[in-house]
Parts: sequence; structure tokens; C-alpha cells
Amino acid sequence: MEFEKNKKKRSVIRQLTTKIEVSYSKTDIAMEEKLENLRDFSVQLAEKLTELKHLDSQIETDTSVDELEDEIIQSQEYQEKAILWRGRLQRFINQHTGNHEAVATQNETSNNRTVPETKVMKMPRLQMSTFYGDSSKWLDFWNQFECTIHNNGNLSKTEKFTYLKSLLSGNALSAISGFVLSDRNYDSSIEILKDRFGRQDIVISSHMNKLLSIEPVRNISNVKALRKLFDECEIQIRSLESLNVTSGSYGNLLCPIILQKIPEELNFEFNRNRKEQSKFDITELIEFLRKEINCREAANLMNYSKTFQRQDTKKGGNQWNNSEFKPKIASASTLSTMNYKCIFCNKNHGKFKCEELDAEKKREFLKRNGRCFLCFGQRHLGIFCSNKHLSCKKCRGKPHHESICLKPKMPIPSEIPDQEESADISQNSSATTRSDVILQTVYAVGEGKRKNCILRCLLDGGSQVSFIREDISKKLGLPSKGYSNLNIHTFAEKNGKHWRQRKVELTLRNINDPDKFITLDVIEAPVITTAEIKPPDEKIKSQLKGLGISLMTHPSSDQESISVLIGADCLWKIAKEEIKRINENAVALDTIFGWCIQGRFSLSELNSEESICSNLLVEEKLSRTLESFWNIESLGVNSPDERLENEEALRLFENSIQQNNDRYEVRLPWINENVILHDNYANAERRFLNLLKQFRSNLNFYKEYKQGINDQIKDGIIEKVDPNATLGERIYYIPHRAVLRKNHSSTKLRVVYDASSKDKNQKSLNDCLLQGPNLVPELLKVLLKFRLYRIVFTADIQKAFLQISVSCEDRDAMRFLWIHDDSNLSNPKVQIYRMCRVMFGAKSSPFLLSACIKHHLRKFESEYPKTVELLNNYMYVDDFICGTNTEMEAIEVYHNANTIMKKASMTLMKWNSNSPVLRKEYETDKHKDSTPLCDSSSKVLGLEWDTRKDVFSFNAQDIIDFIQENEQTKRCVLKAVSRIFDPLGFLAPYVIQAKVLFQDLWLTGIDWDKPIPLELQSKWIKWHEQLKELPKIQIPRWYFCTDVETSHEWELHCFNDSSQSAYGSVVYLKFSHLDETKTAFVISKSRVAPLKKLSLPRLELMAALLGARLIASIREHFANAKVYMWTDSKIVLHWIKNNPRRWKTFVQNRVAEIQEKTPPEVWNHCPGCENPSDKITRGLSVKNLVNDQVWWHGPPWLIQQDTSCVSSYDHSDPDPLSIASEERIITLATSAESVEPVLDIQKFSNLHKLLRVTAYVFRFVKNSRSEEKTVGHLSTQELSSAMDYWIKLSQFQCFSNEINCIKCNKCIDKSSKLYGLNPKIDEKGKEISAPLPPDRVEKSQPFEVSGIDFAGPLILRDGSKVYIALFTCTVTRGIHLELITSLSAECFIQAFRRFISRRGVCKIIYSDNAKTFKRADKELKYLYKLCKDENVSRFIVNNGITWKFIVEGAPWWGGFWERLVRSVKTCLKRILGKSSLTYEELYTVLVEIEAVINSRPITYLYSNVNEPDPLSPSHFLTGSKLTVLPSPNTVPKSSKCDLIKRWKHRLILLDHFWKRFYKEYLLELRSAMFSKIPKNSGQFKINDVVLIKEDNVKRCNWKLGRIKTLFPGRDGKIRSCEIQVANGTLRRPIERLYNLEVQD
Repeated sequence: MEFEKNKKKRSVIRQLTTKIEVSYSKTDIAMEEKLENLRDFSVQLAEKLTELKHLDSQIETDTSVDELEDEIIQSQEYQEKAILWRGRLQRFINQHTGNHEAVATQNETSNNRTVPETKVMKMPRLQMSTFYGDSSKWLDFWNQFECTIHNNGNLSKTEKFTYLKSLLSGNALSAISGFVLSDRNYDSSIEILKDRFGRQDIVISSHMNKLLSIEPVRNISNVKALRKLFDECEIQIRSLESLNVTSGSYGNLLCPIILQKIPEELNFEFNRNRKEQSKFDITELIEFLRKEINCREAANLMNYSKTFQRQDTKKGGNQWNNSEFKPKIASASTLSTMNYKCIFCNKNHGKFKCEELDAEKKREFLKRNGRCFLCFGQRHLGIFCSNKHLSCKKCRGKPHHESICLKPKMPIPSEIPDQEESADISQNSSATTRSDVILQTVYAVGEGKRKNCILRCLLDGGSQVSFIREDISKKLGLPSKGYSNLNIHTFAEKNGKHWRQRKVELTLRNINDPDKFITLDVIEAPVITTAEIKPPDEKIKSQLKGLGISLMTHPSSDQESISVLIGADCLWKIAKEEIKRINENAVALDTIFGWCIQGRFSLSELNSEESICSNLLVEEKLSRTLESFWNIESLGVNSPDERLENEEALRLFENSIQQNNDRYEVRLPWINENVILHDNYANAERRFLNLLKQFRSNLNFYKEYKQGINDQIKDGIIEKVDPNATLGERIYYIPHRAVLRKNHSSTKLRVVYDASSKDKNQKSLNDCLLQGPNLVPELLKVLLKFRLYRIVFTADIQKAFLQISVSCEDRDAMRFLWIHDDSNLSNPKVQIYRMCRVMFGAKSSPFLLSACIKHHLRKFESEYPKTVELLNNYMYVDDFICGTNTEMEAIEVYHNANTIMKKASMTLMKWNSNSPVLRKEYETDKHKDSTPLCDSSSKVLGLEWDTRKDVFSFNAQDIIDFIQENEQTKRCVLKAVSRIFDPLGFLAPYVIQAKVLFQDLWLTGIDWDKPIPLELQSKWIKWHEQLKELPKIQIPRWYFCTDVETSHEWELHCFNDSSQSAYGSVVYLKFSHLDETKTAFVISKSRVAPLKKLSLPRLELMAALLGARLIASIREHFANAKVYMWTDSKIVLHWIKNNPRRWKTFVQNRVAEIQEKTPPEVWNHCPGCENPSDKITRGLSVKNLVNDQVWWHGPPWLIQQDTSCVSSYDHSDPDPLSIASEERIITLATSAESVEPVLDIQKFSNLHKLLRVTAYVFRFVKNSRSEEKTVGHLSTQELSSAMDYWIKLSQFQCFSNEINCIKCNKCIDKSSKLYGLNPKIDEKGKEISAPLPPDRVEKSQPFEVSGIDFAGPLILRDGSKVYIALFTCTVTRGIHLELITSLSAECFIQAFRRFISRRGVCKIIYSDNAKTFKRADKELKYLYKLCKDENVSRFIVNNGITWKFIVEGAPWWGGFWERLVRSVKTCLKRILGKSSLTYEELYTVLVEIEAVINSRPITYLYSNVNEPDPLSPSHFLTGSKLTVLPSPNTVPKSSKCDLIKRWKHRLILLDHFWKRFYKEYLLELRSAMFSKIPKNSGQFKINDVVLIKEDNVKRCNWKLGRIKTLFPGRDGKIRSCEIQVANGTLRRPIERLYNLEVQD
């Protein structure tokens, strides 16, 4: 009571205090009287302030902890306000009291002296700058504050403290936050600020850092930038001087730094005028810069004025002074009160906000005045508007503003007709909520040749280049800089889009400071973004203003779209150093155009949902539509999915189920007992608050919702959560919403629960539950059986899921929020409830329901065996759909089923039947029992069923309404077609037209919400206009009019057909009884042809496969029925009736599956004109479909007793060319296919004789077959062919398995003798070992063919680096080493010249792709070109060096030199260790290593000393080993004969070496390991898109490329490829390439 009294008293005193303040401002009397009144006001204000402090302290004592913070803030704010008013009063009194006393004194002492009259002028109000914590600005701030406030004796310390806090922000304000306003705290705050920001060393360092970080100027013509640099230097130097820091102490260090930041011409000029050997003087440098800049400014002044004068004459005035071009920056309050005249009614509101006229009248006004429908501007139409890329947010149709859109608003939740639209409830609520995520945008002036304009720029660090809108670029007249080829990769796209766009030069300037600008290269784009990126609103701006951040604004910013995107290439050029964190989710960045912000701002009461969430909802809903449509279309074609966790779910269920008082209780099937479940309270609360908004806007909706919740409380389905009860092991809060079912016969509104809701990186309830096995019978099985019986009946379990109780242990995992009983919508209180039953929305609920029913039925198997069997087989979730042959059986099942289900607390209701007897029975029981009877027209698993006529029908009114209410887009087409529920395919010829239309829409590539193209609109209109004819189609539910059990023969006939656009299958049931034969439609399935074009025979095969799958899935439901398969393609029939392995892979796989599902003998041929599935491929209108007897009953000949006359099959009928095109080709050598040789080789002892006889035999065979006869002696070619024959025959007899493996591109078995030889088949069909390249084995001069590589670096004793150039002979394996000082091309050329001077000129050089070698190659070609032009040497002309590079990224291709590099490194490591040598020492060591390596043995090293020495590379270079000592007695003679003899001896010796080389070296070479052909060697084709592997690069960053050229190896296999990438071409081995998709 005392607390309320104090609050009331304080309120009155505050009112009186405010009244005193108002009285002061309204005082308008004589100055003396006014001063007297003000003194009274000051005393009263002091008393009131004292009393308020006393009351505040008492109220704070009694205030609760939760409200204490708000109370203190409120009282402190009011106290600060009162202190400010009192301070102003006191200053006014002191000021005017002093003036009057001075004037009076002067008048008294003047006597006869005339005092001149003084004119008192009112000075402008002094504005003090705010201090943010920059130490370099501390002195300026403190000096200003000290003069104005700190030394003002008229102010109390508390008042000074108030002023101080109002002038601080950022880090400075944070430093003294927490101090309460008091005299003592003021002194403490001053000390803290001085100690933190005013220390002399910190201030000096801050000024020095500013000098060091001055932005350099490189262009001497940029006078504005030079002036900015000079002013910044002078400011910092003056500040340092004020701190008693003399220029002499830092001039020597600072001058060189500043000189580096000025243009080179000025630097040169200053050093030329400076005295030699004198120290740097900063004063001298500053004076020099002042003179230079002043001179340049004076010189440029005339040119500058002329430039703007030309602009004035050209554009009618200076654009910098144009109010449209340079807007005045107003405060937030000023901007919010700016008025714009409406063009419609001339009132003070925006033209887009006018509510005086409706949309239609606004359109008439715009048309009459010739205004644009988008921006309402004059003198242009919408198609020429700069905003023509924008579309209406309301209808997303033709471009116009949403305020003139004629589209009606979306219906409120209570009007939503069906379950699908119910998802729009949450979507609409989120769509109206503003996003609170701000993106970085700035405003700048874009300069061009034609004009300048203000542009809105988006800063995007995720883009590698910058863009400008194409229309803006043309409007500005930006100069072109060529064209750019780009690969644009956007979100959720696998492949990038290739662009070729113009590159232009754009200059952007700061709106308020033209000196701040940037010139950048940008690429033109038609549109930057179609999304609406709103600038920060006034709330965010005011919040940032308190932090010292002033955002750049523009009067029309709300209507402006993004014109420029500044990417990462230029982003950090415009960014400054300062980045401020606003909160944990947002930051502010300072740029040359002003501050910009990015991140999330939590200003609203609720967390708003981003626009992307709305899009995800729509796309998720679309995904569900596609999935549902596909599942229906796949019934009877795809196999059901089996899950591994099924057994575990069944085990948990059996262990937990129990029955209490006729109600079953189960536990939720958790994935495991230790699973951790997040409570999800935040999501549940947010969505509940959104639900409350819907309640407030639609009270009828709230009443229905509340009634549903109250009913569940009454029935014990939900219960309140006791706050004192023990918490469960897992707690989870579930969001809930309403599903409104307008046409439902019982419950119109159902509350459903979202058990999939979860926070980021958390698990939902559904994630923690097992789904369990699917215990529900197949939909197709139930529908097919439903048509077999004469008497059928249906029922469903009332609220089936809610009849099963959940164990108390798991109920806390099903909590939800609702309104407390005692609260209302205006001020709701939240009450926590929890589910007690199995809820609709949990992943495991269907399994738990089916498992409970089956568990319950097992108890009654002996008592009601037949009823239990029917309930088991025909209970589809909670729908019981069954049939019998007599009414008596049906009545028995009716009573027994009711009895059984009631013992599980489940009530079967809505009984219905086609039998009048059963309906009467149900009607009788309705009055006795609470089992409601269904209407005559009802639905059976989604199909319309008229029980009186016993027919199926279709009602398309909801589809027609949907099409009329929505814009005709690709999304609309999909949703409309998917609403046709036709699981049995009655309407396949009609629906297939819409499927083909949708495929055509897909091929156009239009977006989901774009209007249908004109060329397809007529097809769409023609199709959907036929929907109103659908109710005329009525299909008999029962196949026949005779009892099934009396029949003696059933037949299933499946017809299949295809066209270029679609294929399909249809099945008929043929029934023969006595002399009567009838047929009936069973099921059909249709498919559109794949986008990849297939031949017509292959499409016919696809149709046959579809029919085989369909007949296999339904055959079991028709006991003992004979199956007949029909196709009108003789080619397909030929394929099916032959061995699948005979055909190519595509045909083979499908024929194999067809033969697995249907025997080949049941396949028959029928004429195409009599094939009913032809109706599917061509399509039928609804009008023609109604009366088409061939579609409903099959061809006329089907009712004949014998169809053999139709099904005759002739093996010679198919087109031989079509058959041959699909046959598998197996290629073998024709001459070696016969195992028996043409001659007995045992009868020949001489090979030469054998070959001659064989050649004569082949000549005889040839002459017998040809008119041209061969006579005379045998030719070399004939003998060679004979030799090839015997080689192939011998190989085939000994290595037939290996030959087959090679031909099939398979690996040879490791046990084979040929495994180590890596064999292949040559062009003659012979098996040969894989040869080395000719350059590696053919006889040549040493180093005629060489390989080159670099090694190093090596560190010399003086610290310099050197490298080793290694030259190796590819044949003799000799090496030559050169020591070079760098890897430059010049050094390499010198080393190469030394090499060829000592080893001879090379013909071919191999190397990797090092830039040094590539440069050398260009230099050598240039040198040889000069030589050829001068005709210097025939030798050089004929022996020019050919340089070959191995493929990039394949170092193993250069293994023959890499191995020798390793040998050289090993020798160096053992010789040098860690020691360092001089250049000469190291070069000597290298030459010795070269000699040792060239003396290494390359052939077998014998243990016997009498055997010849092993061959080494030095034998080819010098004739002997280099490391062997010379013979002591060999003194060479110098006579001519001796020299010739010696020369001939060396030739003979060299020839001997080569013979040993071929015999010992080459024949001993073996592959170290089997060189298996890479698995992907045959997968690449030209134009394939591949991923290029790169070392030390993450896989997600590997490049994409397209194959241009394939390079096969000597074995014919693809070894490398030339690839086109974004910036050129590359050549890579196939080991580094990966296909993006599987090739056929």
C-alpha cells in the first residue's frame, strides 16, 4: 500500500516539475522581472529534485528484482533531465545578472563622459564534438570540454558529469559506464579518462601511427589527394608540437616515410633542392609540400571552373549544387516528417500510400496522364522504366506496382478449403513479418560521360568481381574496357553459367565529400538482384546514432534497387580501418562513402523470420507435392522400401505395450536409450506467438481452435503439466497448428503437431524416434481387392491415433503451449500442456497405430478368424475397406468388427456400403449406438465413390478453383496436375498431356513463378478447360456382374506402346463364364519420354519394361490368372524372345529384367491401330475418353475365345538393320579363330621352308577368291604375313585367356607368365609386350635425345644460392651436370650452351612444364630462326632442337630423369653432409659425382673376374669407365695410320657396346610392377565436363573444365586430355581427371 502511495506521489511531483520547466520556457516579460521569476523557479526546482531523490530511494527499496533495473534507469533519466534544466536556469541568471550590473556601473561612473553604444549580437550555439575513444583526438576534446564545462564554476559536478556522459560514446563511454551521477564519481571519471586516453605516451603513439598510416598518393595530377595528405601531416605534426615533441626528435625517421607516400616526381624535386649531407628536416619538407600544392591548386583552378562551366551549359546547371543530386542530410526526425504531394489526390502523403482511390481508378488516372505503372513517373511507360525488372509482390505477374494490383488478397485461415492450403497459415504470418537482417549497402555518386547520378551499392565479399546494372551503365555512358568471359556459380547450382559481358570503368564519389572517390572496373549485368534489399529503418538508425554511427541516407532510398555490386576485388579499397561491433550478430564498417552495417538487429518484440525462410517453405511444400505425385504414379511399379531398424522398433513395441481399462499404452520407440533431446522451447514459443496473432485477426478461427483443445482436455487426450511434478527424462516442446478441412464430414479443424521442429545443430523429436516398419497393406492391393467383391463396405476408426495412450515416462517429450484458462487474447498467459496419447505428426505414429491394431487382433484369431483376417488385410491406417460375396457375410463382419475394436477403446464409425440391406442395418444400429453413418457419396482412399450407383467418379471443382485463383505459372501447372488423384490410371490418356506439357515447360528453363510462355499457354488452357467434363466419367466399381467364385478362367492382358513423347501400359481383366466373355479395365501407368533422346525401338522397350513391372505387382491379386503381354513392336518382341547377352548393355539390362518378371513365351504382337495403350502415347480429351470403348474394355478381338490369330510371331519380320544396331560386337582375329593350323608344323624342320609353304597356301586361297591372280616369286610381304600367322596361332594356343583379357580391357591374372611384360595387341592382332618409346631404345649419339631437370637450391659458404641443371641421355642413361646461379632463363641458356658445346647438339629434349624451360624453348626457336635466315649452317638447319614437354601435373612421366636427380642428391648428401662449400669446390664435387654416376653399371655385374666388365654410360661417352686408371704402358702414337686404326678400333668397340646394350640391357628390362590401365581411361569423351585434381588444394576448390582433345598412348588408350577451363586450356593426365556424371 505504501509502495503505491509513493509512486502516486512521485508522479504528481514529476508533473509539477515539468510544469516549472514549461513555465520557464514561456516567460516573456521584462528582463528584471524575468530574472526574479527564474530565481524562484530555480529554488522550486532544487526542492522538487531533493524530494524526488528521496521518493526514488524509497520506491527502489520496495521494487522487485525483475523490475529494479527499469526503475533505476527511469529515475536516473528524469533526474538528469531536471539537473540539466536547473543548470540552464542558473547559467541564464548568472549571465544576465552580470551584464546588468556592468551596465549599471558604467552608467553611474560615466558622469559627463559619453559611453559608446554597444550592439549585442546573439552568437550561434556552441556544438561540442563527441569523443569515441581515439587517443589522437583526446587533446582537442579535453581542451574544448575543460574551457566550456569543466572550469565553469556555475555548474555543479553532478551537472558537469551529466554533460560529460552526453559527449562520450563508444569505448570512451564504456570506460566510465556504471558510475552513478554524483560529485565524487565525476572526479573519478575524469581521472579514468585521462589515464586511459590522455597519457602522453599513448597520445604521441597515436599521432605517430596516424602519420605512418597516411594513404600514399602516386598520381601527381591528383591535387585533391595531395592536399588531403598535406593537411593530415600538418594536423598530426601540430598536435605533436603541442605535446612538446620537437620535430628534431623524429624528423630523420619521419621524412623518408612521407617521401615514400608522395609522387615520385615530388620526391625527386625535394631531394634535388635539399642541401647535400644535411639531415632531414620535417619543417623543410612540409614547407616544400605547401608551396607545391598551393601552386598546383592555383594552376588547376581555371581548368576546374571551366569544366563545371561546360557541365552547366550542357545540363542546365552544376549538378553538385543540384538538390536532386546532393540531398541534404537531415536528422531522423526531419526525414520522418518530410511530406510528398500525392499525384492522385494532392494530399500530403506518398503517391504509393494513397488510399483515396482504389486500384482500378488509379490505373485509369495513370493511363489518362501517360504515366508509368511501376514508378508512376511521367513521359515513359513501364517497358522503358529503369525499374522494369521488378514485379508486383502481390501477384508476381506483369510488372506494375503492388498499390495498383487488381489481384485479390489471400484468404484468411478460416476460408482455407483443404489440408494442403493449411500450411499457408504459418507461411502468411511469416511473410508479413519484416526481416531484421541488414546487408551492407552504401550510396555514392556514379560519374559517367553522359551524366552523374546517385547509385545504391551492395558490398558483397562473396563475389570475386564487381558488377553494374546494364541500364545504369548506358545511362551514365561509361567507357568500355573490352569484354570478360565469366563462369557464374550461384547458390544450389552444380554447374556454372558461362557469360561474356562488357567491362566498363566506373568512378564512384562520396556524396558529401567529392574528394573521396574510387575508380574501378565493373562488368555489366542485366540484373544485380531481384530481391528487395531494404535499408535500415529509423529504429536502427537511432540505435546506431547513440553509438556514434551516422548512416548515409537518401530521400528515395526505400524505392531504389541495387545498381552496383562491389565485390571482393574492390571491397577493401573503399573500406577504412575502423570496424565497430554493434552486437553479437552485427558490425558496422567505415568506408570512403560513409558507414554501412551488416547483420541481425533484434528490435522487434518477436524474432522476425527472413524472406528466405518463406521461400524455403514454398519450396519444401513444392517438394512434398512432387514427392506425393511421384509416389502415386509409382504404385505398382517400384518396390516398397525396407528399413534396417524395423526389427528394433518391433522389439521395443512388444516389450512396452500393455492394456489398461481396455486402452492400450505404449512407449515411444527411441533410437537409443541415451539419445539427447533439445527442449525446443524457443521455437515453440515463437510459433505460438505467431498463432496468437492469427487468433487476434480472426476470432472465429480462435473459437474453433479453442473448442478443439477443450474437447481434447475433456477426453483426457491432453493434460496440464504440474510444475511441482518430477521432470521426465526428455523434455520437448512441440509447435502446433490447424489443418482446416472444409469438406470433411466430421471434424472441420484438426490440431496437428510439428515434431520435426528443431533449432540449428539440434535434433527434433522425429530425429530421435524410429519410424518402424510399414505394417499398412499396399494402397494398390486394397483398391484392386475392393473391385473384386460384389458386396463392399467401408468404415474408419474415430480419432484412431488418439485412442492409444503414451506411457507417462515419454509424455514430457510431447509438451506444447496454450492459453491459460483465466486469460484472454489481449493479455494471454501461457499454460504448458502435454499429450497423453499418440499424436498426429510424430514419425512413429502410423507404426504404433498399426502395431497396436495387429497386436489386438491376435487375441481374437480363434474366436473370429475370418473377421480378424479381413481386418488384418484391409485396414489401411484407420480406414477399413473390405468386401464379401453375400450380405450375410458382410453383416457378420460388421458386428464382429465393432465388437473386436470396442475392446481396444476404438470405435468404427461412418459405415457405408453399396448394399441397401447393409445400409439399412447400419441405419438401425445408428439409433442404438454412437456409430455415425456416412453419406451416399463418400471417398475410398481418395477416390470418389457413389454407393447408390456403385461407381467411381472424379470431382475437379477444387482444381478448377485453384487454377482460377492463381497466376498461370510453372508452379501452378505442377500443383494443378498433382491434385488429380488417380492411382489406378483411369485418366491416363488425359493426364499424360499435362505431364508432357510440364516437360516442355521444364525445357524452356523459366522460373517457377514466371508466366507460362505464349506458345504453351494455348495447350494449358485447352487442357484445364476440360476439367469440368471429368464428372461425366464414371467407372463401375465391380469388375463383373457375376460372382467371382463361379468363374473358371481369368486372363490378364497387358498392352504396351510408346511414342517420341510418352510411353505407357494398360491392363485388362478378361473373364469367361459359360458362353459369356467380358473384359474390364484394371490399371494403367504412363511416363513421359526421357529428356535424352532415345530411338523409338528403345522407347518401346521402356514401355514393355513398365508393363512387365506392372503385371508382376498385380498378378498376385488375381489368383490363377493367365498373363498375356502385348506390344506392337516386332523389334522389341525379337529382343525379348532372344538371349539378353546378345544385345548391347541398354537393351540387355532391360530385356533381362523383363524375362525375369514375365516368361518370354507370354509376349505377343498386336497391330498398332488396335493397341489401347496407344491412347496413352497420343493423349485423349475428356470428351473422347468418356465414350472410348477400346480404352475401357480393350480391343474388340479381346473378347474372342481364341486370340492366336492376332498373336502370331514371325522371326523374319523385324527390321534386320534395327536388330543389328543393338547386337553386341565381339572382335577376334579371323585368322586365329580356328584352333586347327593350316599345316602340320611337325613335318617341317626348317622355319624358312615352313614360311614359304604357308605363304603359297595363302596365295592359293587368295587367288581362288579373287579375279586378280598373284604369280611369280613370293614377296617379302607374303612371307611376313605367313610369319604373323604362325606367331598369332602360337600365341592363341598358349595365351588365349590373356588375349581375351586384353581385348576386354581387363587385367591379366597375376599367375600368368606374361604378367610382368605388360602385353598388348598390335595392329596385326599379335600379342606384344608394351614397348618403350623409340626415343628411349633406338641407337643414337649420346645426349642426342636428352631430358632436363633442375635440383636445389644449394647454399654456398657466402650464403648465396645455386642450382643444379641435370641433362640425361634417354638411351645410354648418361648424365651431364651444370651448376647455375639462378633459375632464370638467361642462366639456363648459358648452361645449355656449355652442355651442347661439350656433348653435341641435341635433336630432342624432354622436360617438365617449368616456366624456365618454356622461356628457353622460345629463345631457342628464335635463335634457330635467325640461323636459318642467315643460312649459316646446313647442320643446324637439318637438326633443329625439338622441345617436348610432359603433361602438366604428371611428374611420373619424367621418371627417367627424376630417378637420376635422386642419385645425384644421394651422393651430395653423403659427401657434403651439413658442410658448405665455395662455388669452385661445389662445382668440382659435381663433376666428380657426374663421373661416378656415368661409370655405374647398367648391365649384369658378374662375380667371375674372367667375365666382361659390365656396361656403363661412360662406355658410350669415352669408351671406358671414367673412374678406371689408365694403362701404364699405353703411349698413343701420332702417325696417320695409327690414328685411323685407333678410330676404326673405337668404332668397332662402340658397335660392340651397342650390341651388348641391346642384348644385355634392353632384354633384361622388366616392369617393376604391372602397369595396369587406369580404370577411367575409357570413360572420357570430347565435351565431357571433368573435375581437375590439384595437389594441396581442397577438393571443393578443384577446377572444372571441358575436354577439347584426347591424346592416346602407343597402346591406343587415352593417356592425357586437353581441357578448356575458364582462363585458357590445360593438358592433364587422366589420373588427375574425374568425370562429373556416370557415362552411359
